[in-house]
Amino acid sequence: MHQQIHLPDHPAVLQSDSWQAPNIAPAYPERHRFLDFWSRETEGKPHSVRLH
Repeated sequence: MHQQIHLPDHPAVLQSDSWQAPNIAPAYPERHRFLDFWSRETEGKPHSVRLH
C-alpha cells in the first residue's frame, strides 16, 4: 500500500509512505484498520491511498 498523508503542522506538505501487510481482497482489512487508526489517533488527514 502506498499512501500520502497531509502533515498536521504543514497541511500543504504530503508525507509519502509505502508498506506491505497481508491483505485480503476485496475487504482489505489491514488497509481499513490502518486508515481507522490514522483518522482516530492523528491530526494528519489521508490525501490518497493506492494499493499495489
